[in-house]
Amino acid sequence: MSDPAVRRLGDLEIFGVIREVRVGGQLVKLTTMEFEVLMVLAANTNAVMSRQRIISAVRGHGWAVNDRSVDGIVSRLRHKLFGGDDEGKHIRTVRGRGYMLRDVTG
Repeated sequence: MSDPAVRRLGDLEIFGVIREVRVGGQLVKLTTMEFEVLMVLAANTNAVMSRQRIISAVRGHGWAVNDRSVDGIVSRLRHKLFGGDDEGKHIRTVRGRGYMLRDVTG
């Protein structure tokens, strides 16, 4: 039986209630903001999320956050979760639109 509180994408497991992330069974330490951005992307798997939508979902409307802040968080997520993900296999950059967490499990 699958647990609805756990989101699985390949060997990535996101435990929303206890705020843990594991890759290949190994715990990955994320900052609060990294975890929140990952949750937004995971809730919208295979959909492009603009930087502004990501920040609004994480912090609410009215937050003045530089687009480069989101870029930095996504870069750190790629490195921590996917060893860099330079080709965007897992977190794809959609030029001029935003980011998309891809379900590459098949």
